[in-house]
Amino acid sequence: MPTFDGIWPMRIAVYVFDGISMFHLAAPQLVFGETARTDPGSSWTTVLWSAAGGEVGVGEGYKISGLVGP
Repeated sequence: MPTFDGIWPMRIAVYVFDGISMFHLAAPQLVFGETARTDPGSSWTTVLWSAAGGEVGVGEGYKISGLVGP
C-alpha cells in the first residue's frame, strides 16, 4: 500500500543463515539503512530474517537473535 506521499514503501530483507559473516550482515544494513537515517520521512525499512526465525550463529561465534521468519 502506498504511503501518504504516494510512494510504495521499500522493505529490504537480509537473509541470515548459520555461519554468515558479520560483514555480510553489516554491509546491507549500513547501505540501505542510510536512507532511513538521512531522511526521517523515508519509507525504507531493513529487516534481518532466517528460515526458522529466532536465533542464528554467525561465523565469528556470536549469536544473532530476534530474527523474523519468512
